[in-house]
Amino acid sequence: MEVISINVAGKCLELGAQPSYGAFNELCQGEDRTGLRLWAAPARRVVRFLESAPSLVRGKRVVELGCGAHAALARASVLLGAKSALATDGSSHIVELASAHGAAAQLRFGEPCVDAPSGTADLVVGSELLYYNTNLDALVATIADQLSEDGVCVLCVVHRIYGGAAALMKSAASHGLLVFDMPANDDTDVVDASRLHVLCRAGRVESLFDSVPALVPVVSDDSDDDDEAAFLAAASGALDE
Repeated sequence: MEVISINVAGKCLELGAQPSYGAFNELCQGEDRTGLRLWAAPARRVVRFLESAPSLVRGKRVVELGCGAHAALARASVLLGAKSALATDGSSHIVELASAHGAAAQLRFGEPCVDAPSGTADLVVGSELLYYNTNLDALVATIADQLSEDGVCVLCVVHRIYGGAAALMKSAASHGLLVFDMPANDDTDVVDASRLHVLCRAGRVESLFDSVPALVPVVSDDSDDDDEAAFLAAASGALDE
């Protein structure tokens, strides 16, 4: 077992113990037990990002997707001044474990959740949500469903098998969302090849850039489609309003 923690606003958030990487792999044996282990590097990157953009979290209603047993980002959001934080996961067993740390509810991607009403989250957060058999479009549909009109989603993921950031952008566009990248600051930001993405609706772009001017758009690499043009048109329209 290993003890894990995350530094949040100058404080050490002790998250408890979890199986070592080797022991975790033996435990899984083809089953989805990802909620029992926190992949700490991407979670820490989300926290650092929110520390650098406090207006995104302070006084906001936060929903964490795929929270795992530790509900790390929900707990970190509370320390960063969130009005409320709901940890959610698709596994009822994991939700039971996460509820020891605060409010928690079962939410499966692509399905409604009574305990997490649509359109009420100012901030949706998630870390390593594409690790195991995740339906990318169902994930993005849930993000779009959870976000308030001016809400923002912050994800840190490793794009292993889903077509990369371009696939995320295409799915987001189909749900009325734009996707941005936060460039890595240093070597600690690119551990495990993680990428930090910010999603929002077009009407939120201008105020988002006021909070995080370093963001850059994610666009398709496919020259045969109009995704890039559609993105730039939507973003330009929002900035012109």
